[in-house]
Amino acid sequence: MAFKDIVGQQKAKRIIQGMLKKGRLPHALLFTGEPGVGKLLMAKTLIKVLNCRHWNIAGEIDSCDICRPCQLIDNLNFADLLFIKPEGTQIKIETVRGVIDFLSMSPYEARIKSVIIDDADKLNISAANALLKTLEEPPEDSLIILITERPDMLPDTIRSRCVRIPFTPLSEEESSEVINRLKNSSNGLVKSLWPIDALSLLIEGRPGLIAEEGFDKYRKTIKQISELLDGASKRGDQKSDLHQLTNFLPQDREELSISIDVALIFLRNRLVSYISSGINEYLQVIIKNYKKLSNLKNLMQFNLNQKITWNYIVSILRESYEDSKH
Repeated sequence: MAFKDIVGQQKAKRIIQGMLKKGRLPHALLFTGEPGVGKLLMAKTLIKVLNCRHWNIAGEIDSCDICRPCQLIDNLNFADLLFIKPEGTQIKIETVRGVIDFLSMSPYEARIKSVIIDDADKLNISAANALLKTLEEPPEDSLIILITERPDMLPDTIRSRCVRIPFTPLSEEESSEVINRLKNSSNGLVKSLWPIDALSLLIEGRPGLIAEEGFDKYRKTIKQISELLDGASKRGDQKSDLHQLTNFLPQDREELSISIDVALIFLRNRLVSYISSGINEYLQVIIKNYKKLSNLKNLMQFNLNQKITWNYIVSILRESYEDSKH
């Protein structure tokens, strides 16, 4: 995908394209923002522009998306691009040593050798220290892009040697546009459980969450929790359904985060339903609990105990559904 085709992130695009036009692209960039907002997509597009054979089309600095380097970079299969992601819970020093060796070699066919480090906040101390040396004295014609949703978890020394580019959630209209593109793509990336407008609301400006590689897990969690919450609401049998909800323990941090998203959507829909029906008695309870879950969502950057966190979420939902007889 070329810069002109990326939906949203206008500020990030302006910053990057401004650097390219001035010929002042730094050796290290730090892309920060929530998951699913386009950080990896923007990183790949930037690297495509740097190596595209037709990058200056009609005077515009952009990728053509059809030449060999563009297509290989899109698939993270370019000889002069190294894509790094955590092995398990961390990025180890051995991996960073591989990055150093990779950058020390001459390019095979690229103008710029590039490294993308996804979830860079998972660099362990030894790996971060090893990477720091490369950031302090980067090889010529090289680019390192660190991607993270938790920049505060990176050492100050790493952050200070990168130019930070923030990414923000997309608007509801932009999210819907991205979801439509995914649904209409030849790869059939999205087999949506919910209508586009509901799905757009659920992902809260992070349409990348429903890409093919991650949406199966997202869909499974949505289905499990929504069935239990719907049952508690429609049948008025919240005791049974919320007991099952207690037994549903998210398996990892990602699933826990998805669960909070789903719970927030249900509380939001419940609030709208009460307002439209003229029911005012329980509004303050729903608003209070919505704020609690929103605050909890902001705390997901920390290493929260999954079981305790989930029990807290269920207690909030239980309080919110005590009036289900209405």
